Amino acid sequence: MLHKETDDPNQAAAITYRPKPISNLNLWNKLPKLPKHAADNRPISMTSPINKHARLRGEHLVGADRLTVLEICLCLTVVACSAMTFIFWQQSQMLSIGLTIASVVAAATIVTLRAGHLPFMAAAIILIVDVFCVIHLLSLLAAPSGIGSYYYYCTMLGAFFFLGAKGGLVYTGACLIAVFALYSGAAVESDEAMTEFLVLLISISCTAVIAFFYEQAVLKRTYVLAEALESVTQLAQVDYLTDIFNRRQFTVNAIKQFEKFGPKTLIAIKIDDFKTLKDTHGYGAGDQVLRDIGQVVASQFKGTALFGRTGEDQFMVMLPATEMTAKARAEELKRAIAGLQYRFGDAEVKITISFSITSRGRSDDSFPALMARSEAALAEPGELRQSSIATATRKISAIFGD
Repeated sequence: MLHKETDDPNQAAAITYRPKPISNLNLWNKLPKLPKHAADNRPISMTSPINKHARLRGEHLVGADRLTVLEICLCLTVVACSAMTFIFWQQSQMLSIGLTIASVVAAATIVTLRAGHLPFMAAAIILIVDVFCVIHLLSLLAAPSGIGSYYYYCTMLGAFFFLGAKGGLVYTGACLIAVFALYSGAAVESDEAMTEFLVLLISISCTAVIAFFYEQAVLKRTYVLAEALESVTQLAQVDYLTDIFNRRQFTVNAIKQFEKFGPKTLIAIKIDDFKTLKDTHGYGAGDQVLRDIGQVVASQFKGTALFGRTGEDQFMVMLPATEMTAKARAEELKRAIAGLQYRFGDAEVKITISFSITSRGRSDDSFPALMARSEAALAEPGELRQSSIATATRKISAIFGD
């Protein structure tokens, strides 16, 4: 998981979703940058089209595995080509020289890849071409054994793994063309040679089909797992009813914001007589009020402050601003919520809310301390909420209500 500082506090959870970037994947599928949600102020919705974020996470997970396997395959190519150089030295010095060159190319690719100077896709193509050349060196210069034909299958699997379905199919086509060029002439000389030739073509084709569908299945499983992980993360961070941060995630993000330099002011919002509303008009009415107030809070503070639902009838907003600025913003929110009108059955209901505005003081050594003061101020009797105006230095909050 990547944790990155951001100027938008409500973007923190979305950034937490981002998988750690994998080095040397610059050309792998041209992965786009993950979307920023400063204008939305909410974690990425799991109902967004195609769930692009989960797809990107799946591609990064697959890319990480491919990078590791690519490095292993390059190392194996160096070892195998070096060993065959000695094996075939007496039989064909030209073959041994070719194998030495292939070994050097693979070794140089490893070094530049690990140093970050070579993109993943370029390294994968070099590996595939290098091994493809080794196969046909063995086929041409190790005759009559034709030992190179046995390496088609493993390299085809590697092509699908590193280059994807399209790259694997292109490589398969190159292998089939090479087989026709190398073996079709000898195949017509006897029935046994023709049988071996046809078996080789069929084997390559079947291997390509299996590798193609296996690659698709691996990608599908990876994306499904990434989407499931994304859903779990969403459930852990977001209040299911209001679609904004829950208390846990709000607190986690607020702690990070609290540690930054600058003024910090906490606005606590409480729905007046919420329990009476539910008891009188039902839980459905209470849910509707919570959803609407959550939307109003999000629309008022998107891109400028951190906000979340921190209790059954309580919301909080953390502003990187002074108490005076927070008071003005709270009054704007109060007027917006005052415009909400409800009719439950035959009864018209008007929703009122109470505020506490608490600025960070010298005694607030942590965000939980500031949050506790804010909630304590919000719990004061209604008369005090409507009349008390005090500063944070007096360890009580300025309260504003109807």
